Amino acid sequence: MDESTKEIIQVLTSQNTLIKDTLFWAIGAMITLIAVFFSANFFVTRSFRKEELSRISSEIELKVRDEFLTKYKEEIVNDIQKLVEEKIKENRAETQKNRTKLTKLEYTVDSNASNLLKEIKLVSASNYSLEGDFHTYKGSYNSALSSYIFAATEYLDNDYLFHIGGLLDDIEQAIAMTDHLDNWEKENIQKVLNKLPDRFKASKETIQKKII
Repeated sequence: MDESTKEIIQVLTSQNTLIKDTLFWAIGAMITLIAVFFSANFFVTRSFRKEELSRISSEIELKVRDEFLTKYKEEIVNDIQKLVEEKIKENRAETQKNRTKLTKLEYTVDSNASNLLKEIKLVSASNYSLEGDFHTYKGSYNSALSSYIFAATEYLDNDYLFHIGGLLDDIEQAIAMTDHLDNWEKENIQKVLNKLPDRFKASKETIQKKII
């Protein structure tokens, strides 16, 4: 092999080595760029996903909290409303119960008061009758007649007829013993006669004739 051929081979070998080195360097640079690109893309994507996940998490948390608070608020309002309604029902029931008790008490008081008043009037009628007997004994027949009229009126107003028969006899006798009947005596004797039941018809007719 001559010198020129060796030189050509050396040149070609040198160029081949340079091309290989350049190719390896280019490939290495491309790999580096690709790595850098993917790394950058990874970090950017990671950062973006982190922010996105944080935003989504905040939105979900806010939504859940709002829903929870809304539901909790509704439950509280419903519970309060139920308690208020139950309390109102209890108060109404208690009020009605007290009203019933009060009505019964009023009825009892009224009944007792009415009975007491009736007893008082009957005692008063009995006293008038005794006064009439006393005036008769003393010979004061007009006073006796007035007392008997009061007694008869009290008994009749309270539907107590047990002593009416005897009082009518006393009134008839007192009229017979008096010299004169004034207008008051005639009017009130007539009122007594008007209140008499039919069973006292005979006594009523007898006295009626004496006051005309």
